[in-house]
Amino acid sequence: NGIEAAEYIKNNKKLKNVPLLLMISTKDRFEVDADKLSLFNRVMLKPIKTTRIINALFQTFSIDHYEDEAIEILLIALLF
Repeated sequence: NGIEAAEYIKNNKKLKNVPLLLMISTKDRFEVDADKLSLFNRVMLKPIKTTRIINALFQTFSIDHYEDEAIEILLIALLF
C-alpha cells in the first residue's frame, strides 16, 4: 500500500526527507484523505504520459536542465 509506505517513510528519521510521488487513479483520489495526500511532494492522476512523469521528477529533484547525472537520478528513482 503506497499510503502506508509513505507514512512509514515520513515517520522514519533517516528517510523523512525523501521526496515522494503518488500516482493514483481518478476514482481512487476521492477515497484518500487530504491529510494522507499531504505526505507526498507530488500527486499525479493516472493515466500519466511519460513526459509528465519525467517533468515531475525533474521538478521534485530540482533538476533544471539535462545532464548525465540528472538522467542517472531519474533512472534510480524509476527503479524504486
